[in-house]
Amino acid sequence: MWWLVRIVTWCYGRRDESPRISESYKPCYAQPIWLCSLSRCIFMRLGLISDTHDRIPMIEKAVEIFNGESLAAVLHCGDFVSPFSMIPFQRLQSPFYAVFGNNDGERSGLTQFFKVNGWTLNERPWTLELDGRRVAMLHEPANMDTYILNGGAELIVFGHTHEKHFQKSNGVMVINPGEGCGWVKGTASMAIVDLEKKENRFINL
Repeated sequence: MWWLVRIVTWCYGRRDESPRISESYKPCYAQPIWLCSLSRCIFMRLGLISDTHDRIPMIEKAVEIFNGESLAAVLHCGDFVSPFSMIPFQRLQSPFYAVFGNNDGERSGLTQFFKVNGWTLNERPWTLELDGRRVAMLHEPANMDTYILNGGAELIVFGHTHEKHFQKSNGVMVINPGEGCGWVKGTASMAIVDLEKKENRFINL
């Protein structure tokens, strides 16, 4: 039974490591051991949020929900606005990837905050690869048809409109998690997407 002890120790001992882009191994993030393979987690579940616009209470709620979902990563599609609004995200227990929005004026401060915390922030649009799966991150939904047809991604995430959106087109999931702030539409929201099951779930904050 020594080999079983080694497997359990190996899987759980690495679950706090952040997955790196294009790596074949991704940590299990507290999934039960029977949901893990020896080289990668079975499920790829991502947290999605956008347009948080400095609304700290809603960000705090979102982080609490994200931490209870055993996610491979959290993606933010821009419009944080000010660096101080990033403070609640420091409690995230998942890797954090984001793109700039059109209202992110304090770019140097945001960039530094991401760097210090070991997160990833890029210009939009940006395509990343997680566990061999391509994900396109936008802020504005411009040229969406081009991304669906030629982008090579199985998930496209965007924001800007402050409206929830979910569609499947040509095998590609396209999602806007809605506004994380709730300033414009009156309801703050986020989303959880399962790339294995091709399912999306909106959550009101």
